[in-house]
This record gives sequence, C-alpha cells and structure tokens, in this order.
Amino acid sequence: MNQIILITGANRGIGLALTHIFLNQKDLVIATCRHPESASALCDLQSTYPSKLKLFAIDVTDDKSISQVSQKISTDISHIDVLINNAGISPAPFDASLETLRFQSVRDTFETNVIGPMCVTRTLLSLLKKSSSPKVINITSGLASLANKSNGLFYAYGISKTALNMATRTMAIEFSKNKIIIVAIDPGWVQTDMGGPNAPLSSHESAEKIFNTIQSLSSDSTGHFLYNDGTNLPW
Repeated sequence: MNQIILITGANRGIGLALTHIFLNQKDLVIATCRHPESASALCDLQSTYPSKLKLFAIDVTDDKSISQVSQKISTDISHIDVLINNAGISPAPFDASLETLRFQSVRDTFETNVIGPMCVTRTLLSLLKKSSSPKVINITSGLASLANKSNGLFYAYGISKTALNMATRTMAIEFSKNKIIIVAIDPGWVQTDMGGPNAPLSSHESAEKIFNTIQSLSSDSTGHFLYNDGTNLPW
C-alpha cells in the first residue's frame, strides 16, 4: 500500500536520496526545505513525478512557517504515514574547543536540530494520528552516543543530537498510546556537505538502509536509537 511521506531538509544529501527512493516506490512525497524554488534537484524530480511529489518551503526554526505548511497540506491530504525529521546543521569549525566555541552557534544548532523536529512533529500530530501505521523518524548521529564518546569535538552538533535522542525517547513514550512509532536513526558517516568527501557511505547507500529500516519498524522499535541498518546503538 502506498504511503504519504513528509521529509524535511529534502533538497540535498540523505533527504534528497530518501525522496528518490520513496518516489520510486510510488509513494506520495511531501519534500520540504527552506528554498524549494532554488533546489534544482527537487524541481527536476517534480517534473518526473508531477503527481507524486509536492514541494513546500519550511524553515524548521520558524513556527509560523511550519504551521502555514501544515494548513496547506491538510487541504490536499488526509494523513501522514511517515514523518522524517532530516533537516539539521553542524556549525563550523567542528573542532572548536570550549574556549573558542561560539555560543550563538550552539543556540542556532539547538533551534534546528532539537526544537525544529519537536515543533514539526507537534504541528503534524493530527495528520499522523489519522494514519493506520504512523512513524516519526528523527535523523540523529552516532556522535550523540554518550557511551561511545571518545573525543573533545563536535560540541554544538553532538550535544544537540544527544538532546534529540532524549526528545525522541520522550515523545515515543508519550505517543505510544496513539500507536505512533518514533525512533532516532543514525545514518552513518555519509558523503554529504556535513560528512565530507572521505565518508565511507554515499547518500544513496545510507538512504537505502534507512528506507529498509523504516519499512521493518514495529511497535517494539519505538523509542530506540538505531543505526541505519536497524541495529540498536548505545545511548
């Protein structure tokens, strides 16, 4: 059965690769990013899938922007099956020490990586609750793991993703009564603007693994911190 998918940060990297994969499965994809009109890859995809791809502008740090898009899509669709909170930032320099760290960068990172997914999820809850099998996927990072922390790097990014993991866990418990499966998925080290060219995984390789994991999720999965292939990661 075809699904309705909403993806934030769909204009490049993992978000764009996931958009490709879901479209190839004949799902309806609502692809969002801050400036879809200048996202050439998404615009090309819309020409190929005119009835299956809808583009909307969302700034996940702007509550009004999120609310406006929710109102627009509610006029055309009855529900959302899978919400993928993919939009995220990692401010440079990643190796900033506590002494050189710009705290405004930390605040900005929290707005995008933690509060953004929480706000998007809350705003779309009514549409998720109308799905027969709703799922929320928060794209996190292996750098969020407290157990595996072994360096003094990635202050803003790592701490924000750890907070996202806690938000995931908390939401999963709260919305278990609504049978909404909510998980945090680490995509792995991926060749994106954030991961750099030396990463071992391409965006498509990571997205394929994430897609397969999403398809295999069950109620037992909710609240878990997963690697792209579905294996559990240490908190």
